[in-house]
Amino acid sequence: MNGVDPERTRFTIPRAVVAQTEALLAEPGAEGFEGSVLWIGHVNSGAVAEVTKVHRPEQVAHATPAGLSVTLTESGLTDLIRSLGSDEMVLARLHTHGNGAVDHSEVDDRNLVVAHPGAVSIVIPWFAARGIDLAVSGVHVLSAGHRWRRLSPAETSERFTIR
Repeated sequence: MNGVDPERTRFTIPRAVVAQTEALLAEPGAEGFEGSVLWIGHVNSGAVAEVTKVHRPEQVAHATPAGLSVTLTESGLTDLIRSLGSDEMVLARLHTHGNGAVDHSEVDDRNLVVAHPGAVSIVIPWFAARGIDLAVSGVHVLSAGHRWRRLSPAETSERFTIR
């Protein structure tokens, strides 16, 4: 988010977007797979980002002895880029884990869909079957040094508003 301080950005998310996100993420979860979606929107001012819609790019879920993961396909990424309006950008990537763990895995850390300082990656536990509650989700922000930092529940509450 050019010109935006990644440590001060505030996000507003409409309840309808959260409800649609829950449905899109719970769908693969019902089959025992992780799912991933992107929150799309725009930056209204230097420190306010407004989520306007959710996008589920084409993806492939993996179940291996090492665990579960989900990757976005090349065509899914191409379609995403083509679908963005001139003032739109990917504001956050959300994906599920099948248990209560909400920390980033090594695979999550290598995610390149959102890789700019201030990028947001949200891990939703329990395949989103229990809904989306940011207070119990892992909300991670990418620092300028390319390290993911998990926000505390207080920081999450301060920076994210569902309306």
